[in-house]
Amino acid sequence: MVVNKKKLNVIRPTLRHKKRYVHFSFSKEILSDPYNLFTILNNNFQKVFGVFLTAKANITVIDLDLEKREVIVRVNKFYLNQFLGSLFFLKKELGLIVIKKVSSTIKKLK
Repeated sequence: MVVNKKKLNVIRPTLRHKKRYVHFSFSKEILSDPYNLFTILNNNFQKVFGVFLTAKANITVIDLDLEKREVIVRVNKFYLNQFLGSLFFLKKELGLIVIKKVSSTIKKLK
């Protein structure tokens, strides 16, 4: 018995979720665990905007440099302004936050 396998199509670029990368630095020391930073960012966004927008924003920590205290975070394009606004409420946890650059690709950040 021969089964014809159907090739799965790639998602078209117009249907993909657009992402933005935010490069920022902070002044306070945090624990060496990158998951701790993800938890801080995610919980803060959830407090400000709720559970459903947190799931749609898809916040992900891409790169963390603890010596320079710099972070690269990926966020959905449509929730970029909300994410940047939620960073203002993190002064207690991260200290002074300086947004260095926002880009559509990681290559442009470096």
